[in-house]
Amino acid sequence: MSWGVYYRGADKGEAGKGDKSKKLEELSGVKQPVIARMEKGSISPQLDTILKVLAPLGKSLAVVPLETGSR
Repeated sequence: MSWGVYYRGADKGEAGKGDKSKKLEELSGVKQPVIARMEKGSISPQLDTILKVLAPLGKSLAVVPLETGSR
């Protein structure tokens, strides 16, 4: 899945998409066109960019073991 799929799932029920990405630009310091490309899934953002966008959303990133079918 792309970043855009995960990000869109985190922001349901808020103001219009343009309003959200503009506000997120102000809060995160990541330019709105970059946020828009992240939402579309058309870029693979660097880790530091993802963290900058997640912080104002009250989200973090965790590295967890993959679950395998059977052990």
